[in-house]
Amino acid sequence: MKKSQTFLVNSIILIFTSLITKVISSLFDIYVANKIGSETLGVFGLISSIYFFGITVASSGINLSTTKVISEELEKDSNTDTKYILKASVFFSFITGALSFIILSLFAPYITKEILFSKVSNLIIYVLALSLPFIALSLSLSSYFLAKRNVLSSSINQIATQFVRIIVVFITLNIFAKDINSAVLCLVLGTTISEIASLIFHYLVYLKESNCLVSVSLTKPKNIHLRMLKIAVPIAITSYIRAGLNSIKHILIPLRLKLTGMSYELALQNYGIITGMAMPIMMFGSVIVYSFSSLLVPEFSRYSVSDKKQEMEKDIHKLFKITLYFSIGLTGVLMFFRK
Repeated sequence: MKKSQTFLVNSIILIFTSLITKVISSLFDIYVANKIGSETLGVFGLISSIYFFGITVASSGINLSTTKVISEELEKDSNTDTKYILKASVFFSFITGALSFIILSLFAPYITKEILFSKVSNLIIYVLALSLPFIALSLSLSSYFLAKRNVLSSSINQIATQFVRIIVVFITLNIFAKDINSAVLCLVLGTTISEIASLIFHYLVYLKESNCLVSVSLTKPKNIHLRMLKIAVPIAITSYIRAGLNSIKHILIPLRLKLTGMSYELALQNYGIITGMAMPIMMFGSVIVYSFSSLLVPEFSRYSVSDKKQEMEKDIHKLFKITLYFSIGLTGVLMFFRK
């Protein structure tokens, strides 16, 4: 199959998968919102914004550097032993994942007391922090598959992980949810268990792929750790700043609403309606753009190595046009159905 055809097929697979998981997730989130109420949804939204910063620290750009380096090596030499790159990626991911776990765990008492006003216990933050090392390692394996143009396994994993989360949350909510703390604990348990399942699935797929490889003489890549750090560090720094500002923004919303005269409970309810109900609808179309854009890193890395700058610039212009037209159309649809 030609590279252009492979890119098109992978794009369709990712877009289709993202749409399926987003629709399922949105429908289930509506059920959850009705089950737990807007105040609990607001608390979970605040926790999620802090959790997103933890995920940013856990990934630290290692996933993007893994995809880029593997793509470059495969374009230069098809006999490159990509296992060495994956080992380096897993090593860095383990460090950043453990670091994010430690940071979130240490700040758990402060988060629950000063930001969440003791609405939930420290245990909820600890349970979420536990998932961060698994996310970091899972992202490494996912990036490895993406660089090798094997998006099908990641797509299946995405759907399976979503179902694991839904099953865990559904069962625990109906059995254990009695108040805000227990309801939020059910939600974070679903998240953590699904991330653990995701890593297990990725690892099993990797083992299967490794066993199917024909034993040939492979080339060991050079300076892998240094090359990966040169890519990951700048991405990590900018990601920390962006994610940190985003978390601060979400934390300030209910606090500023409280200054208008609302009780903190009412402020959380309004915040929950905005972030848990309105924003998912507004951002629904972005799944298509995000899923499509994830394929650009390995493709443009191959262009760069093979010195096909004109082809790369041509594709970039096409992508900008497609994204612009799609965004304008999506804006029109949202404006039309705004009521």
